[in-house]
Amino acid sequence: MSANPEIFYLHQIKEIYGVDLAKDLVSHPGWRPCVCMQRIHKRDANYTYLEISYLENNIVQATRNTAIISPGNHTEIAYWSEEAPKKSLAVHRGMGYLIIGDPNSRTTEKILIGSGIQQEIYLPSGRFYTIQTEPSAARPLVISGFYQPPINWEGLEFELKPGQNSVQAEGEIRNLPKDFRSSLI
Repeated sequence: MSANPEIFYLHQIKEIYGVDLAKDLVSHPGWRPCVCMQRIHKRDANYTYLEISYLENNIVQATRNTAIISPGNHTEIAYWSEEAPKKSLAVHRGMGYLIIGDPNSRTTEKILIGSGIQQEIYLPSGRFYTIQTEPSAARPLVISGFYQPPINWEGLEFELKPGQNSVQAEGEIRNLPKDFRSSLI
C-alpha cells in the first residue's frame, strides 16, 4: 500500500511546525490545500514563509500565511493600514515578541507571545509591526494568520525597506516610532 504524498506532507507541516491544517479543513471537506514555501533572507529579516491556499474548483477560498522564525530573527517591519481588518495571529510553537508601533501616539509595545503563554494575539489596524523570536529560544517561533476570504494585500500592508522610517498610507505619511527599531533584540 503506498502513502498519499499530499496527506504525508500536510502531516509533516503539523509535526514539524505545529500547524494543524486539518482544523482548517473540518468544515470545508471540498477544499484542497496548495502549499508554497519561501525562504525570506533580507538585510533586516530572516525567516521561512509558508503560504497554504485552500482551493475549491480551482478558486482560492482561504489562505493561511505562516512565518517560521529562527531564534534571534524577525519578519520585515511593516505597516498594517487603518483600512485593513484587525489581524488575528495564532502562535503554534516557540516563544518571541509581537512588536507594535503606534504612529499616532509614537509609542512602541513589545508583547511576549508563545505557545505556552499567549496562543492568539490581535494586531490592530493602523500600526507598524514585526514578529521576533526570543534569541535564547530552543526552537523557532511559528505564527500564522487565517484569512477567509483571502485578503488582497495591495494597499493594506506596506513593508518598510531597511532604514525606511515612514510610509505613505491613507493619504498621509505614517512615521515609525523612534524607539521601534531599538526594541528589536
